[in-house]
Amino acid sequence: MDFWASIRRVDGWAGGLRPARRGGGINFVARRDNLHTIQNWLPEWAPGLRVRIFNYESLPQPEALPPGLWIFADVDRLTPACHGIAVAAWNGLHAKHGRRVRLLNRPGVSLSRKPLLDQLFSTGRNRFQVHEAADWRNVERFPVFVRLGTEHYGALTPLLHDPDALRHGLQAVQAQGYPPDDMLVVEYLDTSVDGVFRKYSVFRAGATFIAQHVFHSSDWHVKASVLKPTDALVEEDRRFRQDNPHLAEVREIFELARTEYGRIDYAVLDGRVQTWEINSNPTIMYRRADYRPDQMPAKNWFAKTLARSLREMAWATL
Repeated sequence: MDFWASIRRVDGWAGGLRPARRGGGINFVARRDNLHTIQNWLPEWAPGLRVRIFNYESLPQPEALPPGLWIFADVDRLTPACHGIAVAAWNGLHAKHGRRVRLLNRPGVSLSRKPLLDQLFSTGRNRFQVHEAADWRNVERFPVFVRLGTEHYGALTPLLHDPDALRHGLQAVQAQGYPPDDMLVVEYLDTSVDGVFRKYSVFRAGATFIAQHVFHSSDWHVKASVLKPTDALVEEDRRFRQDNPHLAEVREIFELARTEYGRIDYAVLDGRVQTWEINSNPTIMYRRADYRPDQMPAKNWFAKTLARSLREMAWATL
């Protein structure tokens, strides 16, 4: 069995086209349990895009990896074993192929959530602080909530308003089976305007920054738009996607994070970006059936823009 056939058998093949051996292909590697982000996107939104999908757990030896564009996803949530595999793959690709590869998200260099948020706070960009769960007794500013450092579930507790509530909240999260050494205590920051909380999202792929959407909610924990899509809110979302108004600041934050592929989620307070996270393997899009008809032009535009960016980066390695 030749190399390409063996990889198709182990890791699967999306797009139906075989990349050139001399470069020009798109290669995506993530944790085995998190491949759905791109697998679900390709068939409906970019069926003609040539993408080879790998997982870290069964990644071939570096000398067997082909040139082209390589996206190292999940670099903020790798196990120690997968981290070692990722570093070896990055170094091996660079050493073997040189200019015939384009590598995004360097393992061990791209910042994970807490180091990034620590830097944003210490430099005055973010106005809230993040604490390790083990340091909960030193938390002085309330309310807070608990989340994980390497997953993207969002808040695992309601707002906790004093040390006793925080202690009980941490115990409750641990009782659900979450590892204590991955728990973070995050200071709450009220970014609402007239009772509306907004979460902005910008997607990066190399040099391309795409304003993806702005979610509106009456609840501080914003995971989706839950308010009725009034004309004013729809227009606000359209203008955000068209103007990408925070691009300069967002670009600086991605550079600080040393992350070239992923999505930043943030709010705005007093005109400044307040970063919640950069996800190095975000859900790209949902199924077409999950969107309203009036949303489809914007979704098609996003899909085409992202696919074009990936294809151009891959072509540059030929």
